[in-house]
Amino acid sequence: MKRFDVTLVFSKGGSFGCQFFAKSKEAATAQAIIWAKQSGFVGAIQKVEVIEIAIEIAEAGNVSKAGG
Repeated sequence: MKRFDVTLVFSKGGSFGCQFFAKSKEAATAQAIIWAKQSGFVGAIQKVEVIEIAIEIAEAGNVSKAGG
């Protein structure tokens, strides 16, 4: 999983920005759209900006244990 910073700009005013852990930019964008609509943002999306943040987290089952 990677961390993404997503910003959506709406035609009726306002922008929505948040950070999400997701497998891809597309998945992070979809999460942002869902959250923005649930938060009351309306109108068409005029601009989408997605920045990948240089951090990855291990998925469940892929975590190695340190030490012995």
